[in-house]
Amino acid sequence: MPVQFKIDDMLKKAQEPRPQYPPARAGWNGPEEGQKKDNANPTYEKLVYESSPTAIRAQLRKAAWPHWSIPVTIALLIFMLRMLRNTPQLTLEGTPELRPRLLLMPKRQSLSDTTQLPTHEAA
Repeated sequence: MPVQFKIDDMLKKAQEPRPQYPPARAGWNGPEEGQKKDNANPTYEKLVYESSPTAIRAQLRKAAWPHWSIPVTIALLIFMLRMLRNTPQLTLEGTPELRPRLLLMPKRQSLSDTTQLPTHEAA
């Protein structure tokens, strides 16, 4: 069954005016709300954002502020050292048994004449 084209009928149908239908609005928010932009190339978008001034400011801000545990640890260490310094029973000056003592080493006798020492050859 081959398809037979009727040129005259096709030309008449093309000259008839087409009806104008209203646009469908089911599920469409319209231009009044911002449409979400589709990222055609997410890798390109990421590279563009990384070199933007906003991203550079965010990286500098992140590098300037340390993790919260670091300042807390330093403050706790300073507080503990000040408590240790101001507590007399914990300082070295308050305990006589912890004070360093001066140790004198006895002087070793030196050999003045090395000719009288026995010398043996190795066998």
